[in-house]
Amino acid sequence: MAPAVAFADCVTLGGVITCDTAAPNPFTSTVGAGNTAAADNITVNVGPGAQVAVGNLNAISLRNNAVITIAGGGLVSATATSTTGNYNTGGNAVEVNNNGTLTIEQGGQLLALGTQGSAEAVNFQGTGNVLTNNGTIDANNSVAIWSQNTSGLNTVINNETGIIEAGNGTTSTVIGGSGAGALDFTNRGTIRGSINLANGNDILRLYTGSTVTGNFSGGGGTDAIFLSGDGQSSMAGNFNGFESLVKNDLGTWTLTGTITGVTVATVQNGTLVLTGANTNYTGQVIIDPAGTLEARAQALPTQLLPANNVANITNNGLVRFAQPDNGTYVGQIVGTGAVEKTGAGTLTLEPSVAAGNTYSGGTFINGGVVAVGADNALGASTGGVSFNGGTLQLNSSFNLSAGRAVTLNVGGGTINTQAFDSTLAQGVTGPGGLTKAGAGTLTLTGNSDYSGGTVISAGTLQLGDSGTSGSISGDVLNNSLLAFNRSDAFLVPGVISGSGAVEQNGSGTTILTGNNTYSGGTTINAGTLQLGNGGTSGSIVGDVANDGSLAFNRSDSTNFDGVISSAGNVRQIGGGTTILTAQNTYSGATTVEAGTLAAGATNVFSPNSSTSVLTGGTLDAAGFDQTVSALTNAGLVNVGGAPGTTLTVSGNYVGADGTLRLNTALGDDASTTDRLVVLGDTSGSTTLVVANVGGSGAPTVEGIRVIDVAGSSAGSFALDGDYAFEGDEAVIGGAYAYRLYKNGIATPTDGNWYLRSALVDPADPTAPTDPTDPTDPTDPTSPSSPLYQPGVPVYEAYAQTLLGLNGLPTLQQRVGNRYWSGAGNGMLSQGDGPGTIEPAPQPSDGGPAFVEGRGLWARIEGAHGNFDPRTSTSSTDYDLDTWKIQSGLDGQLYESESGKLIGGITAQYGNASADVSSLFGNGEVDTDGYGVGATLTWYGQNGFYLDGQAQATWYESDLSSGVLGSLSNGNDGFGYAFSLETGKRLALNQNWTLTPQAQLAYSNVDFDAFTDPFGADVSLGTGESLKGRLGLSADYENAWEGASGRTTRTHLYGIANLYYEFLDGTEVEVSGVNFASENDRTWGGIGTGGSYNWNDDKYSIYSEVSVNTSLSNFADSYSLNGTAGFRVKF
Repeated sequence: MAPAVAFADCVTLGGVITCDTAAPNPFTSTVGAGNTAAADNITVNVGPGAQVAVGNLNAISLRNNAVITIAGGGLVSATATSTTGNYNTGGNAVEVNNNGTLTIEQGGQLLALGTQGSAEAVNFQGTGNVLTNNGTIDANNSVAIWSQNTSGLNTVINNETGIIEAGNGTTSTVIGGSGAGALDFTNRGTIRGSINLANGNDILRLYTGSTVTGNFSGGGGTDAIFLSGDGQSSMAGNFNGFESLVKNDLGTWTLTGTITGVTVATVQNGTLVLTGANTNYTGQVIIDPAGTLEARAQALPTQLLPANNVANITNNGLVRFAQPDNGTYVGQIVGTGAVEKTGAGTLTLEPSVAAGNTYSGGTFINGGVVAVGADNALGASTGGVSFNGGTLQLNSSFNLSAGRAVTLNVGGGTINTQAFDSTLAQGVTGPGGLTKAGAGTLTLTGNSDYSGGTVISAGTLQLGDSGTSGSISGDVLNNSLLAFNRSDAFLVPGVISGSGAVEQNGSGTTILTGNNTYSGGTTINAGTLQLGNGGTSGSIVGDVANDGSLAFNRSDSTNFDGVISSAGNVRQIGGGTTILTAQNTYSGATTVEAGTLAAGATNVFSPNSSTSVLTGGTLDAAGFDQTVSALTNAGLVNVGGAPGTTLTVSGNYVGADGTLRLNTALGDDASTTDRLVVLGDTSGSTTLVVANVGGSGAPTVEGIRVIDVAGSSAGSFALDGDYAFEGDEAVIGGAYAYRLYKNGIATPTDGNWYLRSALVDPADPTAPTDPTDPTDPTDPTSPSSPLYQPGVPVYEAYAQTLLGLNGLPTLQQRVGNRYWSGAGNGMLSQGDGPGTIEPAPQPSDGGPAFVEGRGLWARIEGAHGNFDPRTSTSSTDYDLDTWKIQSGLDGQLYESESGKLIGGITAQYGNASADVSSLFGNGEVDTDGYGVGATLTWYGQNGFYLDGQAQATWYESDLSSGVLGSLSNGNDGFGYAFSLETGKRLALNQNWTLTPQAQLAYSNVDFDAFTDPFGADVSLGTGESLKGRLGLSADYENAWEGASGRTTRTHLYGIANLYYEFLDGTEVEVSGVNFASENDRTWGGIGTGGSYNWNDDKYSIYSEVSVNTSLSNFADSYSLNGTAGFRVKF
């Protein structure tokens, strides 16, 4: 051990020198003997507050195995200007030789304050020395730490609180050396300046959180840098002369300076960020699985000779190109790791070697552009390409490997083909969207299911390449061209919008089910473009250049407003209705396979197209004039909207058991009608349906021409009418019925088809029947007689039916006999026991008459009649069955010696049922009526009577046709009637009288106008009757007293009547045509009846039966009548 030596005021004890704050402080003498044996194994402790501050000499100069500690608050400084020092290396503040240990605690200072350039703060003269700095080391005009040794290793550790600086504190050399000695430097604190090492094998260990303001130079030897720590740090200095750079630990190191001469950079863990322009960086980079290298392309190593750019980066982790600007990387990236692109700039991956990049972890384009000219620039063919906001730009025409998965993440991705063409055979997946950019064509042959939608900003996006795959899902914003090229049928459910166009190029069927709004038009070069798939969606806007097939397949009604041109076909295959609104010019075939193809304007059916309507399909001109080149009809062709529409077939018409529907305002020859005009020939068979639209019917001569044939008229047209008349279908128009006839009257070979309302075809009238009676020959049917519809006879008989139920009875029929005289009004003889009734004298002989007064009565009447009217517009006869229940209450209003005045009120309910017969059709009228009435009767004692009746009845009627079915249900009507009857009994003897009588009855009926199921308006013109009756009855009366002593009376009579109708019958108007019905005016009738009273006239029953017949045509018209009543006196 060296002897204890005191230097200045520092105390030495057993080889330990302790400097404290005792005076004098600071100490101004050198501590230690420098390069002498006495300076070996010396420990120097500079305590807190102690200062060793010397001038132009060394502050602490020891040799081997020195231990130097500068405590917090301690200070060691030298202000050297020119001294050589103890080692002849300058006025170093602290210098040691070998194996020294120097510790500067936090707050301690070691300063070189002089102007001498060789006077360092620390100088290692030898090797094996360790410097640990937690305080401050500063050199004003020299290097702070210098390694003087020519071999061996010295170690410097700068901890978190340590500061080492020199010169200007930015770029001046802080740590340096000479010779081949090595330095192991660890920095966790602050270095203000540069590190310039000598020729030894140096090691720099930089930890996150540390700072080095200057540059790094490794000098000679084999040098290494370790970037360590778990935090984040950035280093701006340049690195030169380090053969190895290793990034370890979890932290992130960002190197913004340049790197030169690094042979191998290894990222073992965490992230190494390179942002400098490392144009002279020719080494290799190795990224381990836990490591990430982030850099601009300009910061990564390449070789000057392109052939030498082999495995420049071995990437088993992640290479992240953070490219805010444009950059190209020509080196080769190999390994199992991935490449990520961020930043707004364009990264061009352009490996110089033919093998390209072989990294297999995939490429993640998360921002900006990745530009490649070949598939292998993106690594191994199994490595995927994932997008999250970035763009893949193709710099040539090539296809991505089919084994390379393409994923669109939430941010979506863009493929910019520029002017090149490329095919993606794999399906694209992910939640993001795809944008197609560039003028070229991107063909997707995989079935993609990415869900973020598609944008076509330039060029062409084509789905499929003549095969059975190639699809996308979701909507498409198409501002350029979307093309379909598949050989099968496939569904496109998304909505296509934007300013772009759509092309159908494949031989298959593309089915659009979205309601598309793209405005660039549609071109069909091959195959089929189908709108809809049987639902309620699937449409496009704009024009279609169609050289393939355009198919409509929807279940609802939709308009198609574009113009369809070129040589392609059009098919209607859906069950709904497609309405064409533009004037189309395509020359291919039109086929209506299902649903309806309809017109929305004039001449929208292409005049150049041959049209076929299949079974189940409808071609609907919808009231607009149309022209087609040919027409085959196996379904339904509907011409009409409002009558007057013309469907023109410029070629031939073939009826394939289809139906032609026309709208016609059925009237006379000049009626407005839809018309089929065939400029060529007709063949086959067609059913014609004619709907009457607003026509009231009228007689025809030539007929209404509905089908015009210019060529050979070999086709047959059969009317499907409202009913059949004499085996021929007929359609109803107002009061008339129309049948279909071929050829005109004036032009009997014209081949046209006409509707005529003639009973007999004027072209073939019925020959007159030979007369059987030379004086009264049978008139032949007039060729011009009209054909009336089957409802007309029913309507004509309707008013007569109401009149039949609206009639009034005679006085005798209503109340029976109430006037008793002669034997009917006998006087009781005097004597014991039952008396006999002696006949009273007749009133003409001065005898009294008995007239019954008050009474409550009810009666029922019924009749069956057969009526063959003398006048009937529709040649109608009818059977009429009626029944009526009537009740009344009578009371005596006045009595005198001359007679009695009886007044009463009545109520009735009845039914009439008419069976109507006509050559035009049979039918029925069923009427219910209920009403009230009033009566007033004068019974004179002399046998004269005068009876008045008034009645009002409300009706409800059902009308039906045996051919047409129900015509009207619950039709309301009203009727009223008045009657005045008078007569006088003339006595023949006590029992017999004759009663001449006369009656005049007026009846009037009406019913509510109605429209029948075939559009005919029905109303009553005239419904009244004024009928006179002259009658003569022979009456027998008798009376007797029964065992009970009560009077019984009987009255029997026979009657003969003569009837005369003063008015002209009824008229019913059917769509402006009057139909009259007038029965024979003169009728005769006979009847018999009687009354039976008992219990002193308390009760009475009465009845009458009669038969009436026309006297004009005896027994052709007749009626059988009966009534029975019961009366109670009160």
